[in-house]
Amino acid sequence: DKGTGKKKLPDLAPDPFREREALIEAIVARVTVRRQRPTVAMTDEFQLKDIFPLFATFVYELGFDVVYEKSSSHRTLKRGIERANVPFCAPMQLYHGLIGQMVEGKPDHVLAPMLREMPRTTGKEAHSVACPIVQASPDILRMDLGERGRSMLSPVIDFGDDDFDSAELKTSCQKLAASLGAGPTAWWKAYLAAKGVQEAFRESCLDIGRRALSYAERNGIVAVLVQGRPYTIYNSVLNSNVPALLREQGAIGVPIDCFPVP
Repeated sequence: DKGTGKKKLPDLAPDPFREREALIEAIVARVTVRRQRPTVAMTDEFQLKDIFPLFATFVYELGFDVVYEKSSSHRTLKRGIERANVPFCAPMQLYHGLIGQMVEGKPDHVLAPMLREMPRTTGKEAHSVACPIVQASPDILRMDLGERGRSMLSPVIDFGDDDFDSAELKTSCQKLAASLGAGPTAWWKAYLAAKGVQEAFRESCLDIGRRALSYAERNGIVAVLVQGRPYTIYNSVLNSNVPALLREQGAIGVPIDCFPVP
């Protein structure tokens, strides 16, 4: 960090972290077009970091206006630390501050799902369960926010063995649509559109990783696999600036969800 100096990467060297964020920015631009509809505020921080395309598209296709909130500021983290009644891990503290900001914006709904299970990366994991703090975060926030938390919408979300095609996810989406007052058939069309966007996003992430690894191999550049929860490694407050530090040392960091597993 301090003793090895800096080494310049070739011009136009791949930047997987930035490329992955550009994918999210493109999705955000599409789903945040205002149509004067009821609003649902949401963020891609914390539990939705790697499945934001699915839920943002689902809510948008149901006919709601998505209000996107993104914060990587130390101010948001400080706010979460100050307003939480007990100390939590830094990702939960930042999420606490962020949800507080969203609630104060007074949207019709704030989507903070209770995510019990995560998608399986390779399809072969026996278990894919979110940590207790992630699972409990909506209830913790609702209790901390009191009356201000009444706009929070916290459906239980499960992923089965078939990930985005699983019966568990379909049931979760159907219940989410019903809680928003959508018609009994509207959820299916929205689900199909959302699944398509999420699957395209996942494949695009893997393409980013493949291109970066191929470039590194062709040019004799060190590639470093950066492991961690997506909500940590993609957040500039929480990731200790590791992606930028790697590039300063002449290496290309490849985030874990962009790494193709054989």
